[in-house]
Amino acid sequence: MAWGFAPPQGLDFVNTAGATFAATTSYTLTTPKGAILTTTYLEEELTIAAAASTDSANSIPVNAVVRFVAVRVTTVIPGPATVFTVTGATSSTVFHVTSGGVLVAATTTDVGTTNSGYTNGATQKVRITPDANPGAGTGKVRITICYDEITAPTS
Repeated sequence: MAWGFAPPQGLDFVNTAGATFAATTSYTLTTPKGAILTTTYLEEELTIAAAASTDSANSIPVNAVVRFVAVRVTTVIPGPATVFTVTGATSSTVFHVTSGGVLVAATTTDVGTTNSGYTNGATQKVRITPDANPGAGTGKVRITICYDEITAPTS
């Protein structure tokens, strides 16, 4: 099946399994009339504090259209916590799709598309909130944020 368009020069729409991304990776598409679409991926491994919640270092910028906030538990979050939620730190917008929250077990994942297409109203971090304070601050969650920033045409 042929697509009705060709990818812009320098952009590859092929699956690049195994590709390595930096902590921040952005791709920009510009139209002939100056409209710009920038897709950004922010990735970090967050150590979960033995506290009610932990906020990411990375921030989602104001007016960004959030595609997903995916998570993977890389090191088990110690009990008594059993699940955690993934939300905006100031908006409380829910991103996780797992009903009831994401399990704290190592290798648990969530694609984070519950509010895909959400327009971020203010710069905010991602908040991980366990259902109970973890027994120690040793659990780790990898967070990948993907969002678009749009610029109107210049002519």
